[in-house]
Amino acid sequence: MEDAPRESSNQPEYLWRWPEDAGRIAPLPGGARLTVLAVEKFRAAFAVGDRLAVSHFSALHGCEALQLTVPGVTSLTELMLQIHLASDQHEAAILALPACEAVRVSLSTLPVPGAHGICANHIGACVQARAAWGTLESKYDALLAANLNAAGPDDRLVVFTRARQWLRRGGEVREAGGSTVTEFAVLSHSELEWRFRLLEAQWSVRLTLGEGNTVSLRWHSWQAPAGDWQFIVRPDLENRFFHCITQAFKGPEDGFQKALQVRGAGAVSFSIGDGWRLDLDSRAAYSHEPEWTYMVLLPFENARGLEPATDVFSPGMFRWVPGEAEDMEILAVVRSPERPSTVLRASSPKSRSNFGLEPERSGDSRRQPRTANLPETMLAALDLFLAQRDRGLTVIAGFPWFLDWGRDSLIFARGLAASGRAREALAIVQRFAAFESGGSIPNLIRGNDASNHETSDAPLWLLLTLRDISALQPSAPGERAGERTLKQVAMQIVRAHVSGTAHGVRLDTASGLLWSPAHYTWMDTDRPAGTPREGYPIEIQALWVAALEFTHTLDATAGWAALAEMARANAARFYWRETDGFMADCLHAPAGVPAAGAVADDHLRPNQLLAINLGLVRDPEKCQRILAACQSLLIPGALRSLAPGRVRHPLPVEWNGRALHDPHAPYHGQYDGPEETSRKPAYHNGTAWTWLYPSFCEALAMVYPAARSQARSLMSGSAWLMRRGCPGQLSEITDGDAPHALRGCGAQAWSASEWVRVWAGLREEI
Repeated sequence: MEDAPRESSNQPEYLWRWPEDAGRIAPLPGGARLTVLAVEKFRAAFAVGDRLAVSHFSALHGCEALQLTVPGVTSLTELMLQIHLASDQHEAAILALPACEAVRVSLSTLPVPGAHGICANHIGACVQARAAWGTLESKYDALLAANLNAAGPDDRLVVFTRARQWLRRGGEVREAGGSTVTEFAVLSHSELEWRFRLLEAQWSVRLTLGEGNTVSLRWHSWQAPAGDWQFIVRPDLENRFFHCITQAFKGPEDGFQKALQVRGAGAVSFSIGDGWRLDLDSRAAYSHEPEWTYMVLLPFENARGLEPATDVFSPGMFRWVPGEAEDMEILAVVRSPERPSTVLRASSPKSRSNFGLEPERSGDSRRQPRTANLPETMLAALDLFLAQRDRGLTVIAGFPWFLDWGRDSLIFARGLAASGRAREALAIVQRFAAFESGGSIPNLIRGNDASNHETSDAPLWLLLTLRDISALQPSAPGERAGERTLKQVAMQIVRAHVSGTAHGVRLDTASGLLWSPAHYTWMDTDRPAGTPREGYPIEIQALWVAALEFTHTLDATAGWAALAEMARANAARFYWRETDGFMADCLHAPAGVPAAGAVADDHLRPNQLLAINLGLVRDPEKCQRILAACQSLLIPGALRSLAPGRVRHPLPVEWNGRALHDPHAPYHGQYDGPEETSRKPAYHNGTAWTWLYPSFCEALAMVYPAARSQARSLMSGSAWLMRRGCPGQLSEITDGDAPHALRGCGAQAWSASEWVRVWAGLREEI
């Protein structure tokens, strides 16, 4: 954590405004004081169900502002804030938060819509499987999405989509699908488990993602019905890149059957092109009975205006009689044409991925649901995202569809270092620093293509991450990144920004602030540009000043400290909006216009929190007012990317000549529908982001040191999101509007790492 702003007052004030905040669930530490504001006279109270949590209305009844105390709680507790106006009554949800250390996170779930597990290994292969066995909700669902690029993460190939199963007893055959699942659990970053009950039988299936492109499915029965019975399992296959779907009539209908080869009693191969093949092997008997299932609906894509269905192909069936064998395994292996007897492998980084769980006997059907405390869960979550690239270490930004992005990887490395894994964090910095050219590093690496440098923040995050690692490992700047040391790379990045980078980022010499092209920050939606932010974005200045101060420690003769102070002074001059009580998000200006001639917006966004956390803003009163303003962005586990309401500075978003919203009311509370016309305009204009949530908690502790325990309590809000989606992981985004449905990737790297980093600072330990 940075040095705290000076002389802040003792305790924060939590604000809730009627009707502006009625559309969000507000997270509040238990025992905190809440000030409720309204434009007319009102009364207010808390209720839990039908019971009042506050026995009487505030003594300030009849005023336009009154105070309530959030009840102390020992677990996440949803309260109803009752607002009694002169003419009617309204209710809004409040989430009372306990001490973070007390929160237990469930790593298992029932087969409800949206519940799924994600596995990944260190070559970039992954699994995304639904809690409802055999169900597909997205084209990214796969029991094996393989990476065939030995150099590093690349677009994956969906080869093993799902497995369906039936239970036969005598002449009766019943499908054992999602409705028969009694529990689904994420055991680690490489193991999932389903438990079933049907026809008096109870059994489990454990999925293990191994090294290379290898998946094992193991069936184990611990309660068998009387009589003659057996399992029938039919694997469904595809051969497509994971951004696509399969359409059987376009060639696969004939080609897939020709690609099959039966190799023995329990073995079949499926050619996937260029000498690569998928082998399915089992001790169970195999019956070769090819079959297509057409138009399998994909609700996730359908809601996004994409292809709503895919076709899947099954080569045949495996049959297992439990009385004849203790268990059954189906092993799926993608084999290379160069080395068909082996699998693609990579060395594994250090792993801590067991979620703190004790091993359990597979046959124990009476145990308690699997849980872990929240800090342990977040520490274990980090392992999912680490991968090898060219013998170095990189980070998959999110599963199931992201690859390695510059800013995401370096933000992730900060959390990895804070967790005690500075050596691995340094390896990530070295990997990206080796790509530095003209002051920039890759925005995105896709397979072997690192040519996308459209980023103004990634090289600055590299310097900030190197600063953090150097505090733990002082020799870090002397480590090599290719032919240069990291110190040399750092100095080159700063010098290039002063003179103008090869990709357009440049210094305004009159102010010391950095100008950024459109689409170059983390708010990078384009075509249409939902948040172009061409000019001087606030977080770029915070990163720039932090980078200058760090490079000053590497070379005190270069004048970087004076430039940092100049930039800080001008940021205070140009960004602060006294009437609004917060900082402009961006000084908008085309190339060549100095900061003094730019137009400051009035968009209330969370990026200004980085101005507190990185020391750009140190004035105590301003920091307090920023925190108060940003409370309208706060929901459990995430921060909205834009506050609701009207703005004076217009934000037009157009597509094919059509305006997609009112430019003076750009807030979008739901992230769904077609990409260009609905999701892109919403992505950074109201959608809530989980990676930013810890930044609010960090700023709270810096501005109000006496409220450190409240900041730790607020961190527990992330557990509320984990009740849905992927157990043990934080989703990428949620809707800005209540009930804050999970959206985007089911597991996001920087969301987990920022939680770990801030928690380490708040606890001063891991």
